[in-house]
Amino acid sequence: MDPAGSWCPSETEVWVAVFLLDLFAGILSFFKGISFPEKYDWEMKLKFLLGLYEPETALFCRKNIRPGMKVIDIGAHIGYFSILFAKLVGKKGAVFAFEPEPENLALLRQNTKRYVNI
Repeated sequence: MDPAGSWCPSETEVWVAVFLLDLFAGILSFFKGISFPEKYDWEMKLKFLLGLYEPETALFCRKNIRPGMKVIDIGAHIGYFSILFAKLVGKKGAVFAFEPEPENLALLRQNTKRYVNI
């Protein structure tokens, strides 16, 4: 406890918590088939994997993108919104994803290979 009487985690407890969160993100990304740039930490990975990244933008997309639509994702990065768009437009729709950065493009291709409409 700190002088004010509230609990304060030790350095070891913080390390263990971060380790476990990173492990969970790794397991989840394995089962979801999603790969990330090396620089991503557990927090960014979990936001992506749990659908918590840019929630306002995602909500806007869910309200406006309908089955059968064609959607363009310019600057698709590693595919977060491309995957969301693919789910929203369904099998009769299409997503055209563009990414100029070579490392991100490789990850985009890998992350979206299961989706026939991207």
